[in-house]
Amino acid sequence: MSAHRILKVDSKLKEGDIECSIPAFYREVYEKICSPTGGNVEREVFKSLLVKSQLSSSVLSQIWELVDSKTGYLTRSGLYKGLALVAFAQQGKQPSDKLLENSESQGISEQTLHV
Repeated sequence: MSAHRILKVDSKLKEGDIECSIPAFYREVYEKICSPTGGNVEREVFKSLLVKSQLSSSVLSQIWELVDSKTGYLTRSGLYKGLALVAFAQQGKQPSDKLLENSESQGISEQTLHV
């Protein structure tokens, strides 16, 4: 299992409104798994990626609920948030929007994501 150093993602991140530096690793993942026609990430593709994190299915479900756009796919910012939540969960933290907000206010600048 490899570890990638990643920066936090602002929980207020919106498509087209970049409020923080997006780690190169996140951009690489997005480029590899996004739909070539719509630029979004299909739910099943994202779920396949999440399984590699070796988190429990209940934690993965929580992460999906936090980033799900209710359309069957993720936007780019949704993917970035999902990857950040995976990194936190791998450290034993409970995935939540509040976790992303707190990491911003506490100045936590890097997490490690294992995939």
